[in-house]
Amino acid sequence: MQGEHVIVGPLYALIGAALVLVTVWTPWLALDVLLLWSGIAFIAVSFAYWRNQPRLFRKRYTGQLPTLIHGLFAPFFVCTHLYNRWARHRDTEPAIQKIASGLYVGARLTRHDLNYIQTQGIGGILDVTAEFESLNSFSETREISYLSVPVLDHAYPSRSQLMRALQWIHQQRMRGETVVVHCALGRGRSVMVAAAYLWALEPDKNLNSVLNSIRSVRPKAQLNRRQFRALSRFQQDGALRLDRPIAWIIANPAAGGGKWQKHKQYIQDYLGEDYRVVVHHTRHNRRTYQLACRAVAHHADVVIAAGGDGTVNAVARALVNTDTPLGVLPLGTANALCHALWGIKSKFLSIDAACEVILDGIPNRIDTARCNGRIALLVVGVGFEQQMIRYAAREQKNQSGQWAYLQGLLGAANQNTKMTLSIRIDKQPSQTIETTSMVIANAAPMTTLLAQGRGQPNHADGKLDVTWLTPSVTKTGTVLSLAELALTSLLDTPVGRFTHHQQATHVAVRFPHTTDYVIDGEIYRDRKLDIRIQPRSLSILSPAVEDEETD
Repeated sequence: MQGEHVIVGPLYALIGAALVLVTVWTPWLALDVLLLWSGIAFIAVSFAYWRNQPRLFRKRYTGQLPTLIHGLFAPFFVCTHLYNRWARHRDTEPAIQKIASGLYVGARLTRHDLNYIQTQGIGGILDVTAEFESLNSFSETREISYLSVPVLDHAYPSRSQLMRALQWIHQQRMRGETVVVHCALGRGRSVMVAAAYLWALEPDKNLNSVLNSIRSVRPKAQLNRRQFRALSRFQQDGALRLDRPIAWIIANPAAGGGKWQKHKQYIQDYLGEDYRVVVHHTRHNRRTYQLACRAVAHHADVVIAAGGDGTVNAVARALVNTDTPLGVLPLGTANALCHALWGIKSKFLSIDAACEVILDGIPNRIDTARCNGRIALLVVGVGFEQQMIRYAAREQKNQSGQWAYLQGLLGAANQNTKMTLSIRIDKQPSQTIETTSMVIANAAPMTTLLAQGRGQPNHADGKLDVTWLTPSVTKTGTVLSLAELALTSLLDTPVGRFTHHQQATHVAVRFPHTTDYVIDGEIYRDRKLDIRIQPRSLSILSPAVEDEETD
């Protein structure tokens, strides 16, 4: 049976708003300041609950809170400490209880618990509170191992936090140490982590039976619905493991003007907290593909492409139709795949945020396409798209960034070179068309104008989006075609006067002579194109979506 869900975030927001509102009627300045301070503190905490971000309190690895945080959130801390004392005073259950061999669950530890901890021979303390400090007696002693994994009250740890906690508990147990997991009252967060560990030891059991075994000792132990669902999801995703997972990073040092060289140590340290990291460097896509194949053969838990779209494509080729997820560190110039999957926010994704997606993201399956035996994650293009990519060579991208692509597109539009080709879409009869640009897209961000024949392509609909332009003898007509695509991208509604669009699962294109074409930013040559969709063939780590409570 699951515990009742407490909607903490909105409650704190309501308290904060009420406190701020009261200042309108209070005649005393000192009271106004106190109420406004308290109201802002509660509203800020409500945002942390809304985003499930315990880092608001900046709890250190020693279990201490910064002095500045103490001051800013003093009204909130006073209320939580008073409530905790009141609840502890009314609680008839012992503060700390043994739920399994070598494993205890407890409420917030105080100096009154020191003697019990010593008599029980507890050698490890796992603190899953975000709002309480640890006693220096615990975090600074060499006799007791201490780990802080900050989690907000009534919330649940992230995937990486839970994996770190489980591995730490298991390491302590393998050394023969007894461990206590504690939160504020020893009923929710600590129970979730302890249940996860027991479930990892006996994965054949179901979650309810694990929780029942804990409740037989500690009757008030309850998970709310969000915690219950999160733990069930973590188990299904394979996060309840007691060994450290392996991550292969395949990095292109030349991508993005050398971003990898600048950030590599930080990235390795960041990911190394939860993964055994294996790093390989390569500048060539063939070598990148071979390394990714080796990673799959060595049973890597995740393969991370650190570079631009070419590097990502080469790694993805080896992961298509496997269960190994792809992680992306977007260090290139355009990073179009991340933009297509995660939206415009990917353009502002920091190194920290990209690493968090790898640590805490969820694997989503997306479509891929196969063109002449090569994998396409984004687009296959001829005409303007190929000319734009050719213009934006490495030197131009390093100097101008994404402006190099815009300059390339304007240059292609200025040349306005017309081409004739034969195309067959699915089982329709072949047709001969004249165009200046044709793009066959599996996925594309809204900034890839030439693929926006019906708005942004859906990367998980099992369809290819084919867009081509009506050739124009004037530059004005070409500009109108591009403007029409831009309008379609913004409105997500096809206009269709100067552009054409169709969806398909198979597209065959023939040229009168050998022609350059582009796949995800890489240029190739052939007289024909054979492109087929491969539905849900690639698993890629994507930002986790906050679990919303519904009744």
